Order: sequence, then structure tokens, then C-alpha cells
Amino acid sequence: MSSRTKLEDFNNVDVYPDITNGVAKGFFNCMLCCGPAVCPSSIGATLYFEGDKATVDNNHFCWVLKLSPIPCFNGCGVGPCAQVSKFEKESDTVFVGTGESQLGGGCCQACCHNKGDKMQLVNGKIEYHVGNSMYYPPCIHGEKLMHMVPLGGAPMTTEMQR
Repeated sequence: MSSRTKLEDFNNVDVYPDITNGVAKGFFNCMLCCGPAVCPSSIGATLYFEGDKATVDNNHFCWVLKLSPIPCFNGCGVGPCAQVSKFEKESDTVFVGTGESQLGGGCCQACCHNKGDKMQLVNGKIEYHVGNSMYYPPCIHGEKLMHMVPLGGAPMTTEMQR
């Protein structure tokens, strides 16, 4: 088991998805140019925690292409078109979606919110559950989508302080 005991231990950590839901694998392979199947570590994001708030930012696939909640901007999701998910702390091991727009510019909240999304720390990994936003296909609403796993690099500060 990992020494990470709370989600804040992942602050400023790059993660990649270990997609566990079969339907989601097909969805992400289609949307992300088969990246999850061919090279899973080419997909990732950075987690930021500040107080009772969390942000998932710098979402990318194929190492350099930026994700966007707007399908026709997928691959060039920067600035107001970037995917930026915001969460609020529910407990040391759970952060829930604020329901705000997942677009960096804050528009299209009705279609691209993250209400019901949840990041939960389980056995040192972050489980990501999706809510019922129109951003996600209905067949994965309320499902556990993936584990977010740290992407290599140096040990966490908490691990070095043992």
C-alpha cells in the first residue's frame, strides 16, 4: 500500500489514467486517437490542491495535444477551450466536482459541468468516478471510470520524510 494517505499528497503531481471501465476504454480510444490502447502513458494531467479546492489541469494526449470538452477543439484545447476540472474537498480521501464548467473559459456549464464527478483515494490510487454531465456518454454516467496513477519521477515528499 502507498504512503499517500490523503488526496493532497498528490499536489502538483502528473498522473496518467488507468482506464478500468470497458465502455470508457472504447470512448477514450475513439476520442484520443487510440492513445489509451497504444501508449497509455502518453495521456495525462496534473493535479493541484490548494486548501479545500482541487483542480485537474494540463490535460493532454499523445504527449502534447491538449484536451477540450468541445469535441471539435480536441487536440487544441488551450486557454478558454482547455479542460480544467474543479473539485471541492468532502474528506481527506474524497473530492467532489463543483458543478462548474470544465472549460477553462467557464462557458457552456449546462453541457460541460462536472457535478457528480468524484476523486477518491483507495489503496494509494485515485479512483475517478463520473457524474451525469452531458460531457460524458450516458452509458458511463455514475460509473468508476479510471484510476489516476502517478507518472514516474521522483518520490513524493511524504515518502522521503519516512
